[in-house]
Amino acid sequence: MKEGLRLIRVRQRRMKYLLFGLVPFVLLAGSAAHLPAGSEKFIILAAVAYGVLLFAYSLRLAFTQCPRCEGFYHWNWWSNPWTRRCLHCGLRLDD
Repeated sequence: MKEGLRLIRVRQRRMKYLLFGLVPFVLLAGSAAHLPAGSEKFIILAAVAYGVLLFAYSLRLAFTQCPRCEGFYHWNWWSNPWTRRCLHCGLRLDD
C-alpha cells in the first residue's frame, strides 16, 4: 500500500511541475514573437505538443488506482487532482 501512495504523490508532484512549467513556456513563446517570419510553425508545434503532454498526464493522474479499494483515487463522478484522500474509500495520502 505504501508503494501505491508513493506513486500517487509522485504523480501529483509531476502534474504540479508540468502546470508550473506552462508559465515559462508561454513567456518563452511570447518572446519568440520577435523571431524571423516562418518560425511560428515551431512555436505552434511546441504549444500543441505541450498541450498533448498536459492532457495525457492529467488523464494518467486521474486514472491512478487507489491501493486499498482499487478505484480511481482522483475520480468518481467528478475529478479532483489535488485531493489528499481517495474519493471512493477515503484513504489518506499521509497514512
